[in-house]
Amino acid sequence: MVTLEQLSAAHKANFEVFLGLAGDVFQDVEKLVELNTQAVKSAFRENIGGAKQILAVKDVHDLIGTQANLLAPVAEKAMAYSRQVYEIARHSQSAFAKTVEAQIADGSHKLHSLIESISQNAPAGSEGIVAVMKTVINTANTACESAQKAARQMAEMAEANVEAAVNVANKVSQQSSPMVRPKKA
Repeated sequence: MVTLEQLSAAHKANFEVFLGLAGDVFQDVEKLVELNTQAVKSAFRENIGGAKQILAVKDVHDLIGTQANLLAPVAEKAMAYSRQVYEIARHSQSAFAKTVEAQIADGSHKLHSLIESISQNAPAGSEGIVAVMKTVINTANTACESAQKAARQMAEMAEANVEAAVNVANKVSQQSSPMVRPKKA
């Protein structure tokens, strides 16, 4: 039978897990806010500088060259920003997954302990039912472990695909944006 102390201890442990997750999420939100603040400040400075360059242009050819030079680094900066956002999100997901896995392992251990306790205190003739319960729990644990392993492999594959896509996009961006130099007066 579960005592009030055991129930209280379980609630306290769950609350500590929640606080740990909340702390991790808060840190990642802080990182995201800082990244966004830096991106906005940088974009503002660059836009002011770009506007000054465009206002200083004397003819159409110089305008086209200046615009091309101003637009060339935009895709690269956008990809760098996206990569940083992805890293922050990946960190959050990883911390959450580790916590969930630890909680599942702890719950599984407690369930096995409970089943062992039940099997030791079960009345005579109930060995078959206890064996079925153990089999069901072991099967469920195996399925859960397989699902976790598959989820980790999928996450690793997705991460590899994102990295490959970023590399391809970087190469395409570098190849397709030759700098147009304004003509010298």
